[in-house]
Amino acid sequence: MLHANEKFPDMKALADYVHSKGLKLGIYSSPGPQTCGHYEGSYNHEQQDADLYASWGIDYLKYDLCGFQDIMTKDAPGDLAGQNRRMQAAFAKMHQAILNTGRPMVYSLSQSGWDMIWQWAPEVGANLWRTTGDIQPNFDRIRSIGRSQAGLAKYAGPDTGMIPTCSRSVMASSRSIKTASTWAIGRALPRKRERAYPSKAVR
Repeated sequence: MLHANEKFPDMKALADYVHSKGLKLGIYSSPGPQTCGHYEGSYNHEQQDADLYASWGIDYLKYDLCGFQDIMTKDAPGDLAGQNRRMQAAFAKMHQAILNTGRPMVYSLSQSGWDMIWQWAPEVGANLWRTTGDIQPNFDRIRSIGRSQAGLAKYAGPDTGMIPTCSRSVMASSRSIKTASTWAIGRALPRKRERAYPSKAVR
């Protein structure tokens, strides 16, 4: 069972405080037993966790595949298509759990762009999703990620977003500007696109 800890002893009070400042509050979990940081994930407790997030007043859930990969491999050894079906089902399960709470939440998927996530993420309820692996604090990696986004602008829209980069390192300001510019260009290109993929989770 998830519960508050000594760092955040009262999550509802924290959410109320954040909301009082006109801001939104997000939280992080995984469809697996553990997150990337080895904290408790939502595996087999999706509805319980979604209900708890809603009771706290959470507005945004980042859902990271990390801890679910071993389960995918174990359930469908040597079957990449089968593993991907299990991944999509796990993401869809949490989306349904969010809907069941009745609280609007932005739903963000993180799995480094495997299985061309941009083609199916809206179908499992996602509002935004990672399209690449982690960025590194060097221009070659930024350039490589930027070029890898060619042709993907058509999958973005007013109610969705693709996240081409994610950094755990502090970069020089010029590199940070290039990173943000790369993301902005990719996000701005599909302005003429008529079709969008709104998720019921944000209604």
